[in-house]
Amino acid sequence: MFSIITEPCLQIAYRQAAKIGRILTGTILLFGLTITPAQAMTLIVTPGKSEHSMEETPASASTLGQADLEARAVRELDQAARHLPNLYLMGQGTGGRSMYLFLRGVGATHNDPAVGFLVDDVPMSSEGVFDVDFSDVERVEVLRGPQGSLHGRNALGGVVHVISRPAVSGKPSAQLKADAGNFGLHREALTLTTPIKNTDWHLRLAADQTQRDGYSRNLVSGRLVESVDQYGGQLRLSWLPVGATDADLLIRHQHADNGGFGLNPPGDLGANPRQLRQSVDGLNHKNQTTPSLKIHHDAPSFGLTSITAGDFWRNDALGDADYSQADLAVVTLREEKTLFSQELRIHSPRQEKGPDHWLFGVYAAQDRFFKDGRIAYQPGAVAAGLMPVPFTDHFLDRTVTRDFAIFGEVTRGILPDLELTVGLRFNHLDREGELSRAFEWNGAPMAGTATAAMPAFNEQTWLPKYALLYHLNPDYNLYATLAKGYRNGGFNSFASDPADQRFASESLWNHEIGIKSRKPIHGVTWSAALFEIEWHNQQVQLIQPNFAPLTRNAGQSRARGGELEMTWTPAETTRLSLAYGHTDARFLSYRDPVLGADYAGRRVPVAPLHTLAIGVEHERDVTDQWRWFGRADLEGRGNIFWDAANTAKQRMEPLLHARTGLRYANWELALWSHNLLDATVQVFGEASPTLGHRIGYAEPRTVGLSLGMKYP
Repeated sequence: MFSIITEPCLQIAYRQAAKIGRILTGTILLFGLTITPAQAMTLIVTPGKSEHSMEETPASASTLGQADLEARAVRELDQAARHLPNLYLMGQGTGGRSMYLFLRGVGATHNDPAVGFLVDDVPMSSEGVFDVDFSDVERVEVLRGPQGSLHGRNALGGVVHVISRPAVSGKPSAQLKADAGNFGLHREALTLTTPIKNTDWHLRLAADQTQRDGYSRNLVSGRLVESVDQYGGQLRLSWLPVGATDADLLIRHQHADNGGFGLNPPGDLGANPRQLRQSVDGLNHKNQTTPSLKIHHDAPSFGLTSITAGDFWRNDALGDADYSQADLAVVTLREEKTLFSQELRIHSPRQEKGPDHWLFGVYAAQDRFFKDGRIAYQPGAVAAGLMPVPFTDHFLDRTVTRDFAIFGEVTRGILPDLELTVGLRFNHLDREGELSRAFEWNGAPMAGTATAAMPAFNEQTWLPKYALLYHLNPDYNLYATLAKGYRNGGFNSFASDPADQRFASESLWNHEIGIKSRKPIHGVTWSAALFEIEWHNQQVQLIQPNFAPLTRNAGQSRARGGELEMTWTPAETTRLSLAYGHTDARFLSYRDPVLGADYAGRRVPVAPLHTLAIGVEHERDVTDQWRWFGRADLEGRGNIFWDAANTAKQRMEPLLHARTGLRYANWELALWSHNLLDATVQVFGEASPTLGHRIGYAEPRTVGLSLGMKYP
């Protein structure tokens, strides 16, 4: 069985494996430190579709468990990313549709995501699904580097996996959380878990809702923008008999009626980034329902797992296309996505111990996407000489994507202390679409209306992975990994030039070496990794003169950097944390076809050069029944360029977060603050050839109280 995987991979391995040595002789760019409790190093995680301890995973991997999330007052993915090396979530205003995930500088703001994102083992294929509420999350796992051999296309930067809490409960239980803070914030979350009497079924219900006022005021309308009004929940029904088969049905739903977002020119309006001048306040509405059914069967010599899932997503947005009071253009957007997927795996038994394990599987999915977009050019655009008359540019885009893959991964102990992992995936993708574009004036069509069937295309790719894990001694493991990542091509709905209607796929190779401690040594556990990434045909995102986004292929890029994760627990009640990550990602060859500029040697946009987090956590008994706890975190992500020309960037700017409170029996009361010093930090940027740069800012100082109760 081992040869089935290894033989097709040998030719690729011989061409690529020697490149790992370049990491050793290149610039040693370290490190990323993420501090979690000492017991986190023995936490069983599932980033590779099977259960492993963190120290036995031959890759740069991180996890934040339930205790970590609660201690840091994490309520969403962006807040979790602050504590994970080289992970960056670029969010615009109220998030939702405009949230983009980057890992080691690999990411995307348009087309399909470049980082795999899973919720309870179900892949989320849209770039607007990262705003998951964390009120019922058990842990977050991050696996860096391309994971195409198991997770397929669009996981070339890595994988982020959010796992919710299980439904298993010996008796009924409940948990209530409530937050209240400035900006009119109130957030409530309720979970109920119970076994169903006289059956093997367990039920868990979770519901949450969040409301707050906007952080910024539009001086044109006088109203606050970036408000949040959303609710969601999930139903989990688990069948857990004594026998060899179990099943887990999970239905998630999220609804958001959020306000629009605003961007400012750099330095606009003096020292107050919370004041905007936009002709439209905007809105951002979203509905998403994700059902899934996971069935597992254990046989004496193998296991079977089936995952059937759907993802039904709709987003409606209205915004100021030029983010100014000039009243140039207004954009409206309606998007709908329907995804069905089926994955079937056969693997080594879950109870099997030792280094040898294996997994094979097939995956099939169909994704239907519909986009209805309008850019309405206002009289201000005529006055500015941008358009001859006011009119509406109306786009309709219908795309169908079919995905099929066969994959496998085998780990064998080839020497007493040396394990070899080889993985391979064959991915076949078919995509076809129809694009309609109409120019409308006063509701009537103008000359230039056209409907065209986009040329159907298919892509096939092999995605190999090779890893060595060496047990150096009882205290440390060494590993080396070589893996390929791939992201499919697609269509540009808003292309002004017919030559831009299609863009090609991109791929990369990741070369990585690392070391991990296998157990705490004097209270310290740690792991370190060095990597080099070589991009080919990299997809880059641009803003056209008509304010619409566009994806083109650049030439080649390279990224070098590393992570170091550590934990120090000097006493049972005290934990210290330090997190630093480094990614130096640069274009090797890229010429802007619009401006004619050569960007070779420039930094890749939205790739933080540094990520940093320093934290301290302590708790102690005040009385026999009352216990005090407190945590402070200083974090920053800096030297981020927002454009390929490297003319606008955010320097390293620290943010301070804190939480303190008391516990009594099953009750907890805490005072928390994010951005306690009210620092002004850029977190979103884009460059328009018409208007220049536009910048979005992190949340201002937010302060609140949280109350938690558990029963029993």
